[in-house]
Amino acid sequence: LIEKEKIVSEAESLALSESWKSTGDRLKTLLDEWKSAPRLDKAADAELWKRFSSSRNKFDKRRRTHFAALEAVYRQRPDAILLDLMMPHLDGFGVIEQLQRDSQYGNIPIIVVTAKDLTAEEAALLQQNVAHVIQKQGLAGETLLRELQTALQKYGSTGFNKKVWNVIPSEARNLFDCPRDSSRKNIA
Repeated sequence: LIEKEKIVSEAESLALSESWKSTGDRLKTLLDEWKSAPRLDKAADAELWKRFSSSRNKFDKRRRTHFAALEAVYRQRPDAILLDLMMPHLDGFGVIEQLQRDSQYGNIPIIVVTAKDLTAEEAALLQQNVAHVIQKQGLAGETLLRELQTALQKYGSTGFNKKVWNVIPSEARNLFDCPRDSSRKNIA
């Protein structure tokens, strides 16, 4: 019991890791350890497996979402990116960091639209790495949309027909009239 509990505990501690390669490798090793560990009674084994599996699935979903978002940027080369920092299964700060590492994509203006209460460290990081930050708290829909349009105009042409890649959660898409299945949007 103790061996499997240790395996599960470690898997749970890794579920939110952003060290994609090393964590993925460690979770594979933990799975091998799980398979070689002695079986427990059915109920205990099932409960521990549920926790272990849930942790692996959480990590895998976050990793797939992270790389799918980056792949969309690489494939579509948008003129600007609208990015929410707080999205299920995707870390906005991780997206910013990954884009900044690549000289080909690090110059794409990123406009952060977030309701997150930023720490001083996070605000400084954003000030260095993104074009504009819009705080959503307390802004009515129309005001928020005006803020967004003003920020985009700095990076758009006079017809405002630039390709913009949306990385905002689905519950906010209706505010910006973003199609659910589209990653590009012409903002007018």
